[in-house]
Amino acid sequence: MERASQFANGLASNLWSTVAEAATITGWDRPKLARAVAISKLPSKVLSLFDGSFMSLEVGETLIGIQRTIGKEKLIRNARSLHDRPKRRTTDELLNALAGARDYSDMSLKIRATPTRISFEMTFDVENAEQLLLDEDEVKGHIQAILMLSPQREKRKK
Repeated sequence: MERASQFANGLASNLWSTVAEAATITGWDRPKLARAVAISKLPSKVLSLFDGSFMSLEVGETLIGIQRTIGKEKLIRNARSLHDRPKRRTTDELLNALAGARDYSDMSLKIRATPTRISFEMTFDVENAEQLLLDEDEVKGHIQAILMLSPQREKRKK
């Protein structure tokens, strides 16, 4: 976010007019700068959930993938819902809730991806298993969000 802010200040000061020009002048990595600028354009309601904490490129890219998958309006609705129910949440909890995962206090869901594998880690008490089953659309949404960021997908685009 800091780099995107520096880029915006440079635009406002007419130091540069494009990401490529800014990268050349400053020596910043152009692809990382472009991603940082894209992340900074996410809805403010979403970005404000991460105020006071460092947002990695990985988290920002995941947010962009979620927005592509569920749409900007639904992402904003999910962010508003999180603002309406303030509490301490981990980054994983925020990302899951923004993607539309149900909020279960008795279950945790972590999704990780490598270039060739997607891993879901679900932890819950056996006593509550019947109440915690995820529906097909919810799982599909998580998989789509991860696939949007897949390095294989990026290679196929080129």
